[in-house]
Amino acid sequence: MTHEFTVGGVSIPVTVEPNPNICTTGCTYDGNPAYKCGYYFSDSDEIIWTVGPPAGPQGMAVGQDVTIEDPFDLTQFEILDGFPRLDEAGAVYTDEFGRDAQSWASRSDEVTVSDSGRRVKFTTRPGAWAGRGWS
Repeated sequence: MTHEFTVGGVSIPVTVEPNPNICTTGCTYDGNPAYKCGYYFSDSDEIIWTVGPPAGPQGMAVGQDVTIEDPFDLTQFEILDGFPRLDEAGAVYTDEFGRDAQSWASRSDEVTVSDSGRRVKFTTRPGAWAGRGWS
């Protein structure tokens, strides 16, 4: 769909296309790939790192022992109170873009964190999508 806008006496045609993030037909959920990403907060000068193990469309296998380790340099980064933490998804829902998404919540029971804070161990459980290693 194309619209023509006139600004300051200059006409500019603008083409508007559907958002490619919105699923409209043949929508499937393929699971989560392994990933690591960081979010920088300039007001507090903090980086929140997130590490995620791979999980297929049905999540991780129940009863699987999982270890996630991030060997970042503790001379350059510090671990903040409340971290690392393990998040898991307990439900899949359709988001505003028509895609399957997970509803995440922190899990503290039966999670072992190493003294350095760089390793998290847990066993997957039924009805939950384990992932998002730590922040």
